[in-house]
Amino acid sequence: MSWLVFLGILVALGVGYGLLSFEIGPRAAARRFSLRVFLVVAFVLFAFEFFRALPAAEKAGTWSALLLLLSAVCWASLLFRLRRKWQAGAVLLDLGRLPRQRLFILGAGLLGSAGILRLVEVPRALEQPIAGSLFGAFALSFALYFLILGLYRLEVRERGILGFFGLVAWERIESYRWEGETLTVWVRRRRFPWLRDMSWRIPPAHKDQVATILAQRVPSPRAPATSA
Repeated sequence: MSWLVFLGILVALGVGYGLLSFEIGPRAAARRFSLRVFLVVAFVLFAFEFFRALPAAEKAGTWSALLLLLSAVCWASLLFRLRRKWQAGAVLLDLGRLPRQRLFILGAGLLGSAGILRLVEVPRALEQPIAGSLFGAFALSFALYFLILGLYRLEVRERGILGFFGLVAWERIESYRWEGETLTVWVRRRRFPWLRDMSWRIPPAHKDQVATILAQRVPSPRAPATSA
C-alpha cells in the first residue's frame, strides 16, 4: 500500500511540475519546486508512516480528529483569503487565470464526487458511520476550497498582486526579475525565509503595464537574493 501512495505522489508532482514548467518556464519551475516538493513529500510520508504505526484501536479516533482539524484549517484559510481579497483595493489590471489553476478545478471535482458518494453511503454503513460522515464533510470542504482557488483571477490591485496564492503586498516585495514573459518576485518572509520567490506568466498584452506599475510601486528593488 505504501508504494501506491508514493507512486501517486510522484505522478501528482510530475503533472504539477510539467504544467508549471509550461506556464512559467523550466528555470522558474525548478526554483519553485526544489525545496517545496521536498517538504511536502517528507510531511506526507511521515504522516502516512505515523498513521500506519498506530494500534488498530486508535486509528479510527485519530482519523476522525485529523479530518476535523483539516476541515477547520480549510475553512479558516478560506475566510482569511476572502478577507485579504476584500482588503486588496481596486483592480488595476485583470490578468486572467493561470494554467496551473486547472489542477485545482480538477481536484475540486474529484473531491466533491468522493464526498458526495461517501455521504450517500453513510446511512448504509454499519461500521464507523461518524468517520464516514466526517470524511464526506472534509472532502466537500476541500472541494469548495479548491474550486474557489481554481476560479481566482490573477489581478494587479492597489495594494499588491492578488491571486489564488493570496495577496503579495507591494511593501513586501524586495526584488523582482523578468524572464521573458515570466515575472518572479522575492518577498520578505520572517517565518519562512527559504520560501520567498513567486512566479507568474504575464500575458504579453499586459506585460508593459505590469512593468510600469512595478516600477512605480517598487521603485528601488534589491538584487534578487536567489540566483537563477
